[in-house]
Amino acid sequence: MDEEIFIPAKDLFTFLCDAELGDLAARASPKDKAINPGTRKRRRESTPPDELNEDDERQFQADEDRAEDLVQRDDSSYFDSSGSIG
Repeated sequence: MDEEIFIPAKDLFTFLCDAELGDLAARASPKDKAINPGTRKRRRESTPPDELNEDDERQFQADEDRAEDLVQRDDSSYFDSSGSIG
């Protein structure tokens, strides 16, 4: 496509306005859409609370301990309470 295309400013303006209106309509959230009169909303089912079993809790604790050890070994600017470099 090496040919030039001429679009009058009025037509370009119309195309851009139509495109922007279409974009706004596409981005509208479901909250913005009206609910038909008489439609009843259903209550959302409650989400059960998360429960950790003992194996998961042990694994999480081990991961936290391992990460803490790595940070302390790698932190060259760390000074413990006695003042020595740790």
